[in-house]
Amino acid sequence: MNKQISNLGNVFTKKSEGLELVIYPDSRNKNTIGFGHLIKLPADQWIIDQNKTITQDQAEMLYSYDKFDVEVYLNNVICKNWASQPTQFEFDALADFVFQYGTSINIRFPDSYNIFRSGDRTKIVYALTNWFNNADPETDDNELFERRQREVLLFTKGVYS
Repeated sequence: MNKQISNLGNVFTKKSEGLELVIYPDSRNKNTIGFGHLIKLPADQWIIDQNKTITQDQAEMLYSYDKFDVEVYLNNVICKNWASQPTQFEFDALADFVFQYGTSINIRFPDSYNIFRSGDRTKIVYALTNWFNNADPETDDNELFERRQREVLLFTKGVYS
């Protein structure tokens, strides 16, 4: 049975992403808006045409499109062959991760992709804890580290923080 991101999972991811109603460059210098929506042309040309801003309702609409893509990806690719289906909080934690990195993790991070697809929960937690935190001791920027820690807490204990 296909899972969907829960209401608590939506709140979790929206908190992780934050809301920006004006286009901004993400960590890879890609134009982004709303709750971390990556602008793709020509589909999102309407955002450029309305002075690179959106309303709260438009941000919610974009989030719902992105959420659907993440759910399909998790159900049909990542969790498809797990020995036991993910719990709701495991699914929500993985959704938060995929929401940030996108559905091309198989290309960008093939080792992690294989671990996530394996369903080996111990290895998934290890990967989230050790491979994707990118904390920068020079700047004390621990935002990404903290996000991964929140995902691990959700994945392992079901705590939506």
